[in-house]
Amino acid sequence: MLTTKTTKRNNLILNIILVFSGLLTGLAVSYPAIGIIEWVSLSLAFCVLIKLYQNKELKLRAVYRKGFLLSLGYYVAIYSFFVSLYPLSFTGMSKTDAIFVIALAWFGLSLFHSLLDAFMTVLVYLFMRSSFVSERLKKIFLPILTASLWAVFEWLKTLTWLAFPWGRLSLGQVGFLPFVQSASLFGSYFVTFLIVAVNMLIAEAIVFKRIRSFAGVTAASIFAFNAVFGVVYMTPSLISQNETSITEAKNNTVTFSTIQPNIDSSEKWSGILTVTLERVDKYVAQAVENGAKIIIMPETVMPIYLLDEPTYYRHMTNLAKDNNVTLFVGVFELKDGKTYNSIIEIRPDGSRNDITYSKRHLVPFGEYLPARDFFLSIIPSLGEMSMFKEELFPGQSASIYKTEYGNIGALICFDSVFEDLALDSVRNGAELIIIPTNDSWFLDSTAVYMHNRQAQLRAIECGRYIVRSGNTGISSVIDDNGQVLTSLPPLVEGQVTNDAEFLSCRTLYSIIGNTFVYILAAFSLTLVASSVISDIIKKHKGRAIHD
Repeated sequence: MLTTKTTKRNNLILNIILVFSGLLTGLAVSYPAIGIIEWVSLSLAFCVLIKLYQNKELKLRAVYRKGFLLSLGYYVAIYSFFVSLYPLSFTGMSKTDAIFVIALAWFGLSLFHSLLDAFMTVLVYLFMRSSFVSERLKKIFLPILTASLWAVFEWLKTLTWLAFPWGRLSLGQVGFLPFVQSASLFGSYFVTFLIVAVNMLIAEAIVFKRIRSFAGVTAASIFAFNAVFGVVYMTPSLISQNETSITEAKNNTVTFSTIQPNIDSSEKWSGILTVTLERVDKYVAQAVENGAKIIIMPETVMPIYLLDEPTYYRHMTNLAKDNNVTLFVGVFELKDGKTYNSIIEIRPDGSRNDITYSKRHLVPFGEYLPARDFFLSIIPSLGEMSMFKEELFPGQSASIYKTEYGNIGALICFDSVFEDLALDSVRNGAELIIIPTNDSWFLDSTAVYMHNRQAQLRAIECGRYIVRSGNTGISSVIDDNGQVLTSLPPLVEGQVTNDAEFLSCRTLYSIIGNTFVYILAAFSLTLVASSVISDIIKKHKGRAIHD
C-alpha cells in the first residue's frame, strides 16, 4: 500500500511539473518581457519525459497523457485572453451564452491543440524505445527529433479551416529582437527549433552525467549563435537609422500614417457612420499636417458596401483629392453576389485603383460559421452575430497595389498570422506590406499585443516594412527587423505618422519558404518510421525463431 501511495504521489508531482512547465512557457509566449525564459522553461518537463522514454515497457496511452498535460498547460496560458471578450455585448448574446462561448473557445482550443501536440511525445517515445540505433545515438538524436516535431506541429496548425497558429514559441522572443532575427533565414519555425533543442539539451545535461559537458556546451553554443547572429544582422539597420536621422531621407522612403478611430464593436456594427467619418476626417487632416503621403485605415473602417454607396464613396474620394494623399480604405465588397472583406485604394486625384485585395484567411466563428446548422442548433444566438447574417468569402490572390512610390502588398487582420500569405505577397512583388485590422473585440488583452507581434514576425521573415492600422489598436509602423518605430496603444483614438521604406531585397526565407520545415518533417517521419519498422521486423524474426 505504501508503495502504491508513493507511486501515485510521485506521478502527481511529475504531472504538476509538466503542467507548470507548459504554463510557464505559455506565459512567456504571451508576455515577451519574460520571453527569455522560454530557453529554459521546457527543460524540467523534458527531464520528466526523458525518464519516461527510458521505460520501454510503457503503453502508448500513458506516454500520450504526459504529452497532453504539458501541452494543456501551454495552451491554457496562451488562450486565456478569451476571457477578456466577456460579455460579448456586440453580439447580442445573453451573459449565459457568452460564458459558454468563451469557455468553449478557451478550453476547446486548448484541448484541441493539446490532443494534437500530445502525439509528439508518442512519436519520440516510439523512436527512443526502439533498438534501431544505439543508446548513444539516441541521446544525440533526441534534441533534434523533439525540436523537429515541435516545429512541424506548429506548421500543421496553419493548415485547413481549423488553422489557428497563434501560440508559436517564436512569438515570445519578439521582446528580444536579436533572438528572433534568424527567422529571416528559415522562418519562425527555425527559432522554435532552436528553443526546443536548447531545452532538451539542458534536460539531457541534467539527466545524463556522461554527456553533461557536451550537452551543456552545445546548448550554450546554439543560444549564443542565435543571439550573435541577431545582433550582427540588425547592426546595419541600426546604423542606417542613425544616419538617416541626420541626412536626407532615401528616395524609396515615404511618409505613412495610420488612422485609429477607436470605434467599439457595438458602435461599429450599429450602422451609424457619423462618428467614424468625423474621426477619419479629423485624423486624416492631422496626418497630412505631419507630411503623410499614404494613409492606411483599419479593416472595414466603413462596414458597408462603399462602392455601392455614392454619398459615402464621394466623401472618401473628396478626402483623398482635397488632401492630395493616397487612401487605403477597409470596406465590404460585393462581387458576383458574394461579400468580401476588402481594401480599396483611392488615389490623390480621387480615382480608384482597379486592384482590390480581399482577405484570404477568414476567421472561423468570426467571419463565417463552419458547420452552420450544427452550431446554430447548439447556440442559436450565434445567428444574431452581425457577421454571421451575411457570411464572407475568402479572397484568392495576393493583389499588389502599384503606386507611384512602390509596390504595396496587403494582409487583413487574421491574414497576418499566416506566414505563407505574407511570403506570397513578397514573391508577387510587394516592397512594403500594409495590415488593416480590427481587434476591438479583444479590448486591451494580451491578444491585441500578440497580434501586433505576429506582424513583427512577418516583417522579419519577409524583410519588409509593415504599416498596421487597427480600429481600436494597435496601430504601428514596423521596420524590416521587426522594430516598432511608432505605435498607438489600444483603446485610444488618433493617428501615427512615420517614414517607411520600400525594399526590394529578399530574405533567404522569402526565397525558400518553408523548405526547412519540410526537411524536418521528412527527417522526423523517416526516423520514427524506420524505428517502428525495425521493431516490427525484429519481433517477426524473434517469433519465427521461437516457432
